Amino acid sequence: MTTVLIEENCPQAKRLLDYIETLPFATVKRTKKKSAWDEAIAEGAVTLDKFDARFKEEIRNAYKA
Repeated sequence: MTTVLIEENCPQAKRLLDYIETLPFATVKRTKKKSAWDEAIAEGAVTLDKFDARFKEEIRNAYKA
């Protein structure tokens, strides 16, 4: 068995995968690509609301008299 990675980032690649999928001896596994937002959250990014709350808290603490 041979495995080939083809990214569907252009119309030609999509057409090629669609054709290969019709062949009786070939299997095409399509994976859904995560959005940049989903990847950022998975890596530990915080939401804008959490960032804003923390930012305001830090500003208040920095300028306490």
